[in-house]
Amino acid sequence: KAKVKEGNLAFISQSGAIGSAVLDWLQDKNIGFSRFISLGNQSAMRENDFLEFFLKDKKTDFVLA
Repeated sequence: KAKVKEGNLAFISQSGAIGSAVLDWLQDKNIGFSRFISLGNQSAMRENDFLEFFLKDKKTDFVLA
């Protein structure tokens, strides 16, 4: 499995399949990630929980959801 390039873009996806496809596509474009989140069925945490975290995260400048 290819190593994910480190970058300053955080990605949040509800769908694991869509998340995986976007990950592959962005890696082909040589775009790296600070964080990659797949929410699935959201049993405990929601998008807002992660957005609040990303506001303080020094590794993240941009969020794609």
